[in-house]
Amino acid sequence: MKIKLYILVLYLIISTPVLFAQKNYVPGKVFTNENDTISGLIDYRNWEKNPDVVSFQRETGEVGIYTPLDIHGFEVNNEVYISAVVDLEISPFRANELTDDPALNIKVDTTFLLTIFEGRKSLYSNISDNGVENFYIKNGIDFELLVYKIFLKKGSYSSVKAENKKFIGQLKLYLNDCSSLDGQLSNLRYTQGSLVSLFKDYYSCVQSFPSYAKKKDRAKVSVGSLVGLSLTSINFKSEEFEALTNTDFKNSVRPALGVFIDFGLKRNNEKWSINNELLFTTYKFSEKYERYQNADNSYSTSMELGFSYLKVNNMVRYAYPLARLHAYINVGMSNGIVIKETNSQKGTMIINTVHNSRSGKIIEDVRKHEQGFLIGTGLRHRNHLFELRYEMGNGMSKLVSLNSQSRALYVLWAFRF
Repeated sequence: MKIKLYILVLYLIISTPVLFAQKNYVPGKVFTNENDTISGLIDYRNWEKNPDVVSFQRETGEVGIYTPLDIHGFEVNNEVYISAVVDLEISPFRANELTDDPALNIKVDTTFLLTIFEGRKSLYSNISDNGVENFYIKNGIDFELLVYKIFLKKGSYSSVKAENKKFIGQLKLYLNDCSSLDGQLSNLRYTQGSLVSLFKDYYSCVQSFPSYAKKKDRAKVSVGSLVGLSLTSINFKSEEFEALTNTDFKNSVRPALGVFIDFGLKRNNEKWSINNELLFTTYKFSEKYERYQNADNSYSTSMELGFSYLKVNNMVRYAYPLARLHAYINVGMSNGIVIKETNSQKGTMIINTVHNSRSGKIIEDVRKHEQGFLIGTGLRHRNHLFELRYEMGNGMSKLVSLNSQSRALYVLWAFRF
């Protein structure tokens, strides 16, 4: 059984890259440089960083790879990307990477800009490979970089953060037909949320509507219940506990049930999420150990060992769409609290014809809080999930002289409400 479990874990790790090396074609449109619109399927990745290329499958089945030079833009999953030659400000922005150079670090590039607003006043964004996010407005046919840079400024005793906020003046000029925005502009931050709020207020001010407004990215939260079976094995190592270390405990098969809540992360095509469970699990072993030396010296004992746990499982989940299914893998930790304990033995030891009866707890000091490592894989179809999971726990013994290990294989079915 233990060998099979280790083989299963190895198989999950090896098969993961193959499992997730798939496409995700969904309905979309390509806008050509000749102002034509072609419908088909686009390999959609819910890009966190703006894509350099896009894979498009025509209705005839022909697949093409397009760069910003090849097409005017594309639309997929209510997102619109427009081809543009723009200035990228690529200075480091993380606190530990800042320099004392206030000069802009400009790179000219051809990219797909993500449309946030399209209309009489437009707003676009680009996140480059190094994670820097730039925003753009449109003047005529040109895309103008909204300039912002954070850098270090030397003070009397230490360096402090300073900001180039030229973008505020640019927006004040760009949105000059609404003077009521001046107060908001003075406190404006260079973030998508702050800029979206500004443009919404602008369109409200001029009593107009944009021709397109990107919907806000929201983290998806799912709750549900799960039920299944657990197959548990235990193992002991000690130089003192003869009965425990020399008994081959048969696997315990018991039900498992619980509830879960899954927090999806933004801009990753529902690939990454934080999965949290409250799970009830239990196991019980009943075994007899016998050691017979001769009629005057022997030892036999009957053991019952069982625990019920309420476990909090915290896992990182990576999922990937496969046609109508989502395949996923979980990795995380479990923390179990003992809510019921069976821990007894009854036996007889004969030493030189002297009979000694033994009864009571087989493990005097048990662990009330058990921890474990989790790894599993599964498939999701709509709201139904099927999962195989392996758990390696530190067992129930708190005794220094007795090392315990628990291993469990779960077969789980879950339903998202």
